[in-house]
Amino acid sequence: MTPGAALGWFLQAWLLAVAVLVTYRLVTGQISLNGLFATNHGRFSPERMQLFFVTVGALVAVVAKALQTRSIEGFTDLLTVLTASHAVFLSGKVVRH
Repeated sequence: MTPGAALGWFLQAWLLAVAVLVTYRLVTGQISLNGLFATNHGRFSPERMQLFFVTVGALVAVVAKALQTRSIEGFTDLLTVLTASHAVFLSGKVVRH
């Protein structure tokens, strides 16, 4: 096994361990999700909700494409979608203040 392959396996194991730990802490309540979609004043924020779902969707798309093609190239259209999503989020913050 080459050092590069060993490093790849180590990084995959590390990311899996982090995902398991975060999931465990979310399930047990050690990481609170209260206020995830709320402003500082406690009101519902649709901008935060769309940013969350677009980001999670982009993550799923990147992982699926990377697993399918074994490459992480060619995500310029996804970068455009993420940029627009963040622009909506930031414009909502500017309008509120």
